[in-house]
Amino acid sequence: MPAKLLTGKEVAQKLDQDIQKDVQELKAKNVNPALRIMIVGGAEDSVFYANSAKKMAEKNGIICEIEQLPAETSQDEFVNILKQRNADKKINGIIVMRPFPKQSSGGVVNHFLAPEKDVDCFTPVNAGKIMAGDMTGSPPATPQARAAAGMADQTSTRPVASRFMTCIRRQASGGGCKAAACKRSGNGASRIGSNDRENARRSATC
Repeated sequence: MPAKLLTGKEVAQKLDQDIQKDVQELKAKNVNPALRIMIVGGAEDSVFYANSAKKMAEKNGIICEIEQLPAETSQDEFVNILKQRNADKKINGIIVMRPFPKQSSGGVVNHFLAPEKDVDCFTPVNAGKIMAGDMTGSPPATPQARAAAGMADQTSTRPVASRFMTCIRRQASGGGCKAAACKRSGNGASRIGSNDRENARRSATC
């Protein structure tokens, strides 16, 4: 079979259309989808990602607010603020940006984010369910994660259940989320970390 260049443009357009349709259906029910992106400190890549996510959300009719806290914010202070956002009924989804300043642990913070508002699938509840194939968990809703599964659907003629994808990223938050999204859609998936590059070169992708 000849090689095919995957740009993701068609998948991105389809995702936008699906999201816009879902947003309109929610608004018809008097629900205004709202996303809160939380950043501790001013890491340039985190701010860039947050601004890009805000632009994408607003393009699709979703209210999005970036909440940037001082770099010296303690873990306890952040957790208390996060609990307030969990309880805010006007906020439907929360993204907590990584990395954290040295005084905070993402592993600890993950336990305090409400699973029903966990956009990135970082909470132990959602991550555990999705990786175990439990469809009651909330999958990662990031565009990259959804696109990974979407591109498989558009480029493979094999039955969904017989596919296997390999996600190669440096962090669990990258490859792990994409692997979870692929499993959610019915594809087999694994994640290869930055220390497994030799294995990655030997792995087949669908």
